[in-house]
Amino acid sequence: MAKFVGSNEFYARAAQLGHSRAEIDSKGHQATTVVVQSMQELKKLVQPQDPKAREARQAMLDAVANASAGQELPLEHHVNGYLFGTRELSAEHEAHCAESFPLTLALVSMGTGTLPPGETLIGPNGNPVVWNYDTLNIPDGSWITTQTTNFTLNVTRLVMQYTPS
Repeated sequence: MAKFVGSNEFYARAAQLGHSRAEIDSKGHQATTVVVQSMQELKKLVQPQDPKAREARQAMLDAVANASAGQELPLEHHVNGYLFGTRELSAEHEAHCAESFPLTLALVSMGTGTLPPGETLIGPNGNPVVWNYDTLNIPDGSWITTQTTNFTLNVTRLVMQYTPS
């Protein structure tokens, strides 16, 4: 089996998750389970390292907020802005989120992966899952479903194959 060599972006995300480049290079992947105690610890694991990516995510969240003018935004919106964007959490939101900790996360860094035919189910145990791929192939007839689980997918190269109908 040829040794896997990934992109710098992929390895940076893997390091953020606590994954070893040496192990990924030798095995092609690394999977771990971690327990985080706070929103701050969770943010360190999942926040995009690139400030431009955080700003772009925040712009998308702001567009949703603007379209919902006059309506109260759900907690999820504020949490996404904190974890993936550029916003801070209010004391009230922070207190509400604190009830969810400690939190167990499944973390996977894989060089190149291909989904099997049919459904790939993430969940429904409620524990968040973070997948970090350098290249993920999604063949025609394959899909991902999440159930009662927060799922984060970071991919450097996403290859989706489909047959037009």
